[in-house]
Order: sequence, then C-alpha cells, then structure tokens
Amino acid sequence: CSSGGSSSSSSSGAVVVVVVAVVAVVVVAVVVVVVVVVVVVVVVVVVVVVVVAVVVAVVVVVVVVVVVVVAAAVAAPLPPPPPPPSKDSTHLHNKA
Repeated sequence: CSSGGSSSSSSSGAVVVVVVAVVAVVVVAVVVVVVVVVVVVVVVVVVVVVVVAVVVAVVVVVVVVVVVVVAAAVAAPLPPPPPPPSKDSTHLHNKA
C-alpha cells in the first residue's frame, strides 16, 4: 500500500540547491568581511608602527642632540684664566 512518496524528491532537490546556494553566498560574504577586517587591521597596525617609529626616531634624535650638547658643555675647556695684570711686565721692564 505504499503510495509514491518519491514525487517530492525533485522539489526537495531544488530546496537543497537553494540552501547550498544561500550557504555559499553567506560563506563568501563572511570570507569577504573577514578579509576586509584583516586588511583594515593590518593597515591600522602598519600606521601605528610607522607612527611609533617616527616618535621613537624623534625621541632618539632629541636625546642624541641633548647628550651631544651636554657632552660638549662638559668637555669644553674652561675659559682661559685672565692674563696676569700687566704691572708685572712693566715691573720687570722697569727693573731691567
């Protein structure tokens, strides 16, 4: 008494195809979104790294300049002592 219930197989096949198509579209959309997010994250990371590198370079340059200036100030010879008063030379000249 089994009546042909397999007549709905064609419609179920169409439903399966539609479901597979929808799943494929969703998967592609998710992959695209993930790729876009990854690209954005990579760009942000690169920008942050560049900014940090620039800041570090500026800080290093400032530190080097300060160190050079301080070292030059410390290593600079003291100003020469004032020449002895000329009365000594005149005294020697007068004595001669």
